[in-house]
Amino acid sequence: MKHRLFLYAGLLVAVLSAGGCGSGGGGGGGGSAAAPPNNVPRFAYTANFNDNTVSIYTVNAATGQLRHNGYVAAGTNPGSVAVDPSGKFAYVANNGSNNVSTYNINASTGALTSVGPAVAAGTDPASVTVDPTGKFVYVANSFNGVGGNSVSAYRIDAPDGGLIRIDADPATAGIQNFPAGSVPRGITVDPAGKFLYVANGFDGAGGNSISVYAIDAVTGALTPVAGSPFAMGAGSAPRSITFDPTGRVLLIARNGNDSAAAQHINAATGAFSTGFASLLAGDGPISVAIDPSGKFVYVANNVSSDISAYTMDATNVVGAFTQIDCGGGAGCNGANFTAGINPTSVSVDPSGKFVYVANVNSDNVSTFAIDATTGALTALPTIAGRNGNLAMAMTRGTAAVVYTPKAVYVGNLASNNVSQYTVGASGVLSPMTIPTVTAGAGVISVIADLLGRYVYAGTGAATIAQFGIATDGSLAALTPATAAAGTSWSVPTAVDPMARYAYVAHQLDGNVRQYTVALDGTLAAMSTATVTAGTQPNNVIVDPTGQFVYVANAVSDNISQFTIGATGALTAMSTATVAAVDWPYGMAIHPSGRFLYVTNLNDDSISQYTIGTSGALTAMSIASVAAGAYPMSIAVDPRGRYAYVASRVGNSVSQYSISATGALTAMTIPTVTTALMSGPTAITVDQSGTYVYVANRFGGNILQFSIGADGALTPLGTASVSAGTDPVAIVTTATVQ
Repeated sequence: MKHRLFLYAGLLVAVLSAGGCGSGGGGGGGGSAAAPPNNVPRFAYTANFNDNTVSIYTVNAATGQLRHNGYVAAGTNPGSVAVDPSGKFAYVANNGSNNVSTYNINASTGALTSVGPAVAAGTDPASVTVDPTGKFVYVANSFNGVGGNSVSAYRIDAPDGGLIRIDADPATAGIQNFPAGSVPRGITVDPAGKFLYVANGFDGAGGNSISVYAIDAVTGALTPVAGSPFAMGAGSAPRSITFDPTGRVLLIARNGNDSAAAQHINAATGAFSTGFASLLAGDGPISVAIDPSGKFVYVANNVSSDISAYTMDATNVVGAFTQIDCGGGAGCNGANFTAGINPTSVSVDPSGKFVYVANVNSDNVSTFAIDATTGALTALPTIAGRNGNLAMAMTRGTAAVVYTPKAVYVGNLASNNVSQYTVGASGVLSPMTIPTVTAGAGVISVIADLLGRYVYAGTGAATIAQFGIATDGSLAALTPATAAAGTSWSVPTAVDPMARYAYVAHQLDGNVRQYTVALDGTLAAMSTATVTAGTQPNNVIVDPTGQFVYVANAVSDNISQFTIGATGALTAMSTATVAAVDWPYGMAIHPSGRFLYVTNLNDDSISQYTIGTSGALTAMSIASVAAGAYPMSIAVDPRGRYAYVASRVGNSVSQYSISATGALTAMTIPTVTTALMSGPTAITVDQSGTYVYVANRFGGNILQFSIGADGALTPLGTASVSAGTDPVAIVTTATVQ
């Protein structure tokens, strides 16, 4: 038996489920118009083994870009995630707690809501799948002993998606799983929903095989088909399995002999037929996926950290595979396509345009575009994930996810209030019926949570004003209306992506105050109320994965680095600070979560850093780029292509393009200025990436711009709207549909 297989925290990682990427609904009948194609990617989910969470992403159907949309708690060591074909429910197999978590999926936002307590599985559940009818869930239990080497079966209980166990022997007391071979890890159902297939990955007795079961269409119970388990050959150690769209070919990643295999299936019996083809893969193949057309096959190679790609002819038995050569050069590892460190799952989106790879040891997701003719992959920007992202599932629908700007809120320093606006179809702001709400003396910061439920405003009175956001976008004070803070200015507040924790920097106190966020949005100080930052912390920001916090310390000219613990409390990283330049102030994180930008007020520059897997910052090779005089604020568009900097003394907005490495380059027209610009202090880009708004402190107004195809800013027809006195902070919200 070979021992080159990458072991991760004791888990032999399993396949991701095709879940909601299976067959969709049919078209209309009786002469009615056909339904739109149900193959548009909408939301993606990754199981994060090391921090017991599931990450949520929206999917840009046109570009393939994943966009952070929060996370939820799972069981212990979640290792696999699947979604039902309707996209209503998500299921997570928790390897460490031996159970399955169930979630409802919000159809508009993709948000996950837990459905009751997790249900018991066998020992070491490694992978989970949902049958194409959306009636049953099956889990492969990989422990090679009591409680393992089995399949747990469940019926989906409508309408909330909860699971009801299906026992192998209902007449016997206690939990009765269905027996499998040794160390089952991969699991899938054929497209017709008639048969379940399980890859028994142990390289020895009881393994190196595929177990096949007939599924009772009414009860979901499993019955082994004649001849099961089917031998895959000594040393093969099959790990991941999936079907081609026709259901005629079972695709197998064989970890033990570094190969990908295609096994033809008897559609009537579910048994293996004589047709079989095999081709070498990379080192340690661990996951396999096929595009919806059935033409291209992709295999994630865990040890060699790359992707093998093939064309496949499902009608051909001999020579069904032909490898797609990467072509050498950058992005290639020989014939294979380079991924992140130790990829554990590979997935093709339901439109067949993109490939996604979860890389467990670089904690990120690689994205590739598929050449529709050749199947070759072109690397697109990666996105940072949470700790130990192992597997991905994706929902689909008839329409792409759309972010529509909804409201803008502006903190006014001298008038002690927050202005509130609705965003029109053209991007122009209109004051709400009640144009302002009182916040407290010296409003210096304003922020909204990711889901657009709450707004928090920091004040010079060392308080945080707390507001709920109504359906129409208007603000209403929570009870209590303020949260106690420190003894000095409550400068920018940051909220983690799930609005569970909030952090406030205090200039004169030299610390960051920590809060938990209640279900009603109110803040309560943590038991450890503060953590020490540098000298005069002026800004605080949370990364989009919700794992790290950074604080800009103006007088000590550095950035404090913290990790967020399980309770939300901050812990300084082993390298507690990294150097900035002169008076660091404004901060922005690239939407990928991989880069941080910091404005330096007294140096008229932008420092740029890469964010490592551990969250630690490293200055880029070009550590800083020039900005206007006294750059106060920086914003990055949500697609990560452009950055904009408001320079208060320079009365200008600097414009930059962003390279694949995160580096900023001044645009051909490097700055924008208008006669209306007077003390631009804060800047934001709306969540659709269409408009830019600038709080013009000395002009007492908000400047409004549209973003052109090349990223350049153009004033809207209504170039500005009035604000309060000394507007110094600005934030936008959006609806997601």
